[in-house]
Amino acid sequence: VVRIGESGTAVTVPAGTFTDLRGVTEIYGLPATSQVEVLLARGVGEVVRTWGPGNRLELESYRPGE
Repeated sequence: VVRIGESGTAVTVPAGTFTDLRGVTEIYGLPATSQVEVLLARGVGEVVRTWGPGNRLELESYRPGE
């Protein structure tokens, strides 16, 4: 199951500050036992991914147009 959240979130990661992000929740398993939260930036893609306690991936670098 995938749920699309509201836009407007902002976050700062090693690649910079991104605004107006779209949140997406991915739910796996039967019954739903795993959940992944993703923040997406228009024209960039995935900026942050979190899952489980203490697990977080952040965008390290980004160059517009590449």
